[in-house]
Amino acid sequence: MSFFTTDNTLSYDVEKDEISLITHIKYSNDLINSNGRLTSINDLYGSRIFFRLPFSANALLDGYLKGKGFTDEMLEIGKNKNTLMAQMKLSSVILSFGKGQKN
Repeated sequence: MSFFTTDNTLSYDVEKDEISLITHIKYSNDLINSNGRLTSINDLYGSRIFFRLPFSANALLDGYLKGKGFTDEMLEIGKNKNTLMAQMKLSSVILSFGKGQKN
């Protein structure tokens, strides 16, 4: 499977001697798998990429954590952090294939 995209950024870091490629790819829904907590894309040049929302399954998690001794104050601190993370937007993913890899 290969992708042809019009929005690519190729950069070279002279100090690190590294090349980076940043691109945007739109996937059709049939290529994306999700169980409600974990989302994955089956194939991106032979790799598998996973995305997990930081705020997924909080309602179920609260009851579990209270059973493990977490206080309401501790849960509130966690919810504040999750609210902040939920407002963040992923704009790019940088993949490193490692030294010596030919892709």
